[in-house]
Amino acid sequence: MTASSYPGPGTDVMLTDIVDAIRDKIWEPLFDVLQYDTGQEFVTALGNQAFVPFFVQIPNNPELTNLQAQGKVPFDMALDGVELHIASDDIYHDVANGHLYTVKQILREHGRLIGWANGNYRLFNDKAWKFPAAAGFNTAMSQTQNATTLYAQSNGVPGVGNYFRPGGPDPKMGVILPANTTIRAELHLDALGMAMLGVMYPADQPPAEVSALGVQLTIEFEGWQARKYQP
Repeated sequence: MTASSYPGPGTDVMLTDIVDAIRDKIWEPLFDVLQYDTGQEFVTALGNQAFVPFFVQIPNNPELTNLQAQGKVPFDMALDGVELHIASDDIYHDVANGHLYTVKQILREHGRLIGWANGNYRLFNDKAWKFPAAAGFNTAMSQTQNATTLYAQSNGVPGVGNYFRPGGPDPKMGVILPANTTIRAELHLDALGMAMLGVMYPADQPPAEVSALGVQLTIEFEGWQARKYQP
C-alpha cells in the first residue's frame, strides 16, 4: 500500500492499533524540584501571596530539573498526568491539645496546585490531595484484538489512575504540549494552612521537631515524547 493510498490512523480500528504499536514513543517525564533547607525558609518563600512556583528556575542543576531552558518543554510532549511529591519529616506534636501536625498533611489538605501552558492555557487547578506521588503501577496488556485475553504486568513508571490526569478518566484524552511551550505551576496554601505553618515555624525557636531534610517539593509532568505519524 502506497503512502498516498494509506487511509491514515483513526479511520479503521485495527489499522489504528497497528499504527499505535509502531509509532515511536519515549516515556520522559519533566520534573522540577524546590528545596528548602528549613521550614522557616519554606514559609519565607511562600511569602504574603502564599504560593511557591515551579518550572521558573534556571536549569543549571540536573538534580533539580531536567528542562533544558527555563520553563520550556524540550520536545513535543503528550502530557498524560501530573504528580506532586512532598518530602519533609518535620512534625509538630501539640501535646496540650493532643494533635500531631506534619508538613505533608498541611500541604496536602490545605494546598492547591495550578498549572499553565504559555501563561494563559490552564492545564489544571485542583486541591493538592488530587495529585498523588505515583511510584509504580500494575496493569494488563491485551493479547488479542478484542481483549478477551489479558496479560498482567508490573511496571516501574506511573500509569493511568495513579496521578492527576488533565484528560480526566478517559485514557485516550490528554494534552499535547508542543516543543518550546512555556510551562508553569504553583502550589498555593490557604489561610488556615499558612497559620498552621506559622505555628510550626515561628521566627524564633520553632516548636516543630525538624530534620535535616527540610522541605522538598517535586512536581512531575508525566508523558511521552510525541512523534506524529508520517505516512
